[in-house]
Formats: sequence, structure tokens, C-alpha cells
Amino acid sequence: MITEIRIYKLKENTASEFNTVFSEQSLPMMKRWNVNVVDFGFSLIDKDSFYLIRSYDNLE
Repeated sequence: MITEIRIYKLKENTASEFNTVFSEQSLPMMKRWNVNVVDFGFSLIDKDSFYLIRSYDNLE
């Protein structure tokens, strides 16, 4: 199993817009493609950081 952890450093004051795009476009697309999204959300210590954790059975 492969686990991918992505950290997005957002421009200041763009968190709300990013969250909308992620929730309405990116997340549904990953679900359609059967991507296993383990967890996602905003950092507890940095309001301009967002994380996404995905897992895959293999590299293919």
C-alpha cells in the first residue's frame, strides 16, 4: 500500500475559496475515480495550510 500526504500552503485569505473548490470539485472527482481519501482538512496550527491524505494499493 502507498500512502500519499500532501500539504497545501494557501495564499493568505483564500482558505474559504479553496475549501469550496475542494469540497465541490476535487473531492467528488477523486470519489468518481475511486481514490481512497483517508483524511483531509485544515491545519490546527496554521489557518493557511491544508492537508490531504490518500492511499493506493500500488503505484499503478
